[in-house]
Order: sequence, then C-alpha cells, then structure tokens
Amino acid sequence: MFGADAVHRVTQARARLLPEAVTLGERAVTLGVYRTLDGLAPLWNEIERTGARASVFQSHGWLAAWERTAAREDGEVPLVVTARDCGQKLRLILPLGVTSRTPARLAVAGFLGQGHANYGLPLVDPAVAGSIRAGEIRRLLAAVARGSDLDAASLERQPAHWDGRPNPFAAGGIVSANDSYVLPLEADFAALHARLFSSRTRSTLRRKTRRLAGHRGFRHGPAVEPEQRTRLLDAFLATKGRQLREGGIADIFAAPGLAAFYREILAHRCGTLPPLEIVAIEAEDGIGAIALLIEADGRRYLLNTALGSGPLRDASPGLVLLTGDIERAATRGCHAYDFGPGAAAYKAAWQPEPVPLVTTLVPLSTRGVPLVTAMAAALYVKRTIKRTPLLWSMARALRRGAFGRSPPQED
Repeated sequence: MFGADAVHRVTQARARLLPEAVTLGERAVTLGVYRTLDGLAPLWNEIERTGARASVFQSHGWLAAWERTAAREDGEVPLVVTARDCGQKLRLILPLGVTSRTPARLAVAGFLGQGHANYGLPLVDPAVAGSIRAGEIRRLLAAVARGSDLDAASLERQPAHWDGRPNPFAAGGIVSANDSYVLPLEADFAALHARLFSSRTRSTLRRKTRRLAGHRGFRHGPAVEPEQRTRLLDAFLATKGRQLREGGIADIFAAPGLAAFYREILAHRCGTLPPLEIVAIEAEDGIGAIALLIEADGRRYLLNTALGSGPLRDASPGLVLLTGDIERAATRGCHAYDFGPGAAAYKAAWQPEPVPLVTTLVPLSTRGVPLVTAMAAALYVKRTIKRTPLLWSMARALRRGAFGRSPPQED
C-alpha cells in the first residue's frame, strides 16, 4: 500500500510541471499537466479527501471510460491540470479535453467529455474555493495555454454552485440556452407526490399503470441480469436514435465511440464509478420506455430516456417509469433527482428547481480572440431562440420539416 507521499511522488513523475508561478485563492501554486487519466485515480482520491465534490461526470471512473472509448473519435485529447500549494497540498483538479476547431484548426480546451455530460465542473479544495478570483482563473488558464499551445477555453454547462459551494470557474460566464432541473427529494414519497399532483392526476396514473400491467409479459423495473442489461442498452440505442432522427436531430448514438462508452460503463469496468442502471417498461408486444441512470453522492442522475412506438405507448409508459424511479430514489435515501439540462413538459410537471448553467469563454492566444467572439455571439443567439417560445417553436418546425411530421412527444 502506497502512503500519501509515495502516491504524490508517483503521480508527479508522470506530470509535466509548468514553470510559471500562479496563485489560487491567494496561495502560490505549482501547476502540473497530465495527458492521460491512466493511473490518476489516486489524485481524485487525494482531492476528494479535502471535501472537494463535483458531478459524476467529473469522476475519475467516468472520465477514464470516456478516454478509452469515445474521446479519440470525438477528436478530444485529455489535458488534466493540477494545482499544488507550497506545502504540496493538492488544491485543484481541472479535467480538460482539447479539441481542434476548424477552419483555422485552433486548439480549444473544454471540460473533458463536455459534449456528452450534463455538467462541467472543476474539483476544488473547499478551503480555497470561496477565495478564488476570476483574474486568478484567467492567469491559470493562460499559464496552461503557454505550456500546451491552447488558443481558447470554452468551459460549458457550469452551475454557479455545487454541493452548497461556489464554483469559481463559472463567475462572469455567459448564461446558457438551457437550465438544468433538480427535484429535491423527501423520504415520504407519497406526501411529495400528493403535494405536486392532484388526486385526479394520481388516479389517472394508477389507471395507466393498470393498463400497462395488463399486457402479456409486462415488466417494469431495473434490469438486473447481464444479458437483460445488454439487450435493453441495445434497444435504447436503437429507439433513441429513431426518436432523434424523427425530430430532425443527428443521431449522436450512432457514433461507435459513444455506444462503446455506454457499453463500457454498463460493464462496470471502472471500480470507482457507480454502476449504470437501466430501467424499462416492456412487454411481449414491445418496449414502452427505457431510462439510463446513475447515482452518486445521494443524487440520482437521469442520463437519457427513450420511448417506444408500439402498443404500450398509449398508456404513457414514460410517465409511469419516471414516477416509479423517482419513488425508488426517494426510498433509497437520495436527496435529489437530477433531470439534467433542457426544458421539457415531463420535467416541469414535477416543479423542479431550475439550475442556471453558464459557459466561460477565455481567449488564450491572438488567434483565439476572433474565435471566442464568434462563439460568444453564437451562444447569445442560441439562448435568445431557445428562451423565446415563438422563435423556438419556429426553429423546431424548421428542424423537423424534412420529415413531414412531428417527432414523438415525451410523456
């Protein structure tokens, strides 16, 4: 068993230390850069012992699985930045990924895997998180850029606060087009459900549940057996792909790397990552609904959902599945059900708390200035469209126009 000092020496031997001195929370820190997550789990253990918390999407297990399966196909190269003070105490892990933006092939750093993560967050020692200033972050990123030839930073989907603490990297960012939505849970699910929904709505839900249960071979709940889990993941990828195409949206799940990533975390090869859960409603005559979920630190994340198009569709299987899963989370002692980014009627029905998300854009070279200007303009336009009902309705109509019909609506 390695002691803390031995682990530090081993991990530092793999790092390229940057010569520039910067400050973090008014403390002088030394920056280290790693080009892979392989072997870095001890660093995550070290920073988490300070009380630092981020979302499951910044856990070592999630990011290591992403690096092994999807990062290369996504054109992303890991760039993990660490900061240690003069006493060699680890104060920060910033898990970045670098992509090349055309046409000038500029190098842009974002959170690793941020294109398919609900949140982007650093891991910061709580002792310094509240005292970090925006200027320090910009100087830190500039130092990393000079050592790694970066042109810009685009840190997306950042909540201003996480786990009750400020996220200093979100300060001064541009508010995103989408909020995220989180439902605080109570141990007494029945009381929560009764407060949020009328007796008539609850009665309708019970009636729909009975209709679904009347189908031959009806099954509702988490997949347990490996064969069942693999079959339902395959069904999810096919069903979600169809839904996206019908909505005029590119089928991101058709990418081999993304499918391989989900198969990797389903196989639970990363011991530090909680298991991926697949909850489904199905019967002999088809799939009703499938949800992918993961649970960490008392928060249950709804990663994605897919709705079938068969006979079960008429009984709102998505609604029944979601209600059952929220009840399951409350019963297991979760404090939050995280619906993730994007407004939807099925989320709004639960009256969740909106969590504003921001994007931090920083030019890191002369060439990066016009790129950041263009990216900021695009963010403002997208936000205006998505937060203006008429404009968003028109945009959706244009997007699905080639299909000649509306995409399926979520329950």
